[in-house]
Order: sequence, then structure tokens, then C-alpha cells
Amino acid sequence: QQRLGLSEAELKKVMLRLPAVLGMSIEANVLPSLAALQTRLSLNELELKKVVLRLPPVLSYSFEANLLPKIDWLQRETNLSDDELRHKLVSQPAMLSFSLRDRLQPRAALC
Repeated sequence: QQRLGLSEAELKKVMLRLPAVLGMSIEANVLPSLAALQTRLSLNELELKKVVLRLPPVLSYSFEANLLPKIDWLQRETNLSDDELRHKLVSQPAMLSFSLRDRLQPRAALC
């Protein structure tokens, strides 16, 4: 809550959409993943907060095993600049929830 500057209502929304957050190790897992995501996409605090509020499960995703491969693949496949990619993922963070192997890559292959 403090890291993202969440209000009580926003925290409640996150917990209702991702009850498992109550059992997560915030220090060991959540905060390092958020920091890595923020660094990779050059997100400011407000942008990081928007991503979490729009996609609470991002708190449970492994950065190295899940988020980084998707982010790198999306950038490579779409030829987006860092700024364009940041804007796209802040406005549509659900893209980070899609399976790279089962959804993103097969759809790209159809284009």
C-alpha cells in the first residue's frame, strides 16, 4: 500500500481481485518484481500504480520468468520504442496477463 501510494479503497480493490496477495511475501517477491518492472519500462510511480490497479495479478507474476520474456517479445515483435511500449502497457496492462506461448505468439503468427 505504501510503496504504491494506494488509498484504502484502492487497496481493497486489489485484495478483492487478488486475495492471494495476503499470503505473498511482499519484501521477498512483490517489491523486487515491481521494482524490476518499473525499471524495465521506465515507469514513474503513477504509471506503476495504474498497472497494478488495472491488473492486480501482476503482483504475483515472476518478473524474470513471466514478465520480462513477454515485454521483450512484445517490443521485438512490434518494433515499439521504449516510450511506446511503456505507454501501450500502462494503457493496456492486460497484455501482461496473456500467455506468451499460447496466446501472443500464435496470434502474431497469423498476421
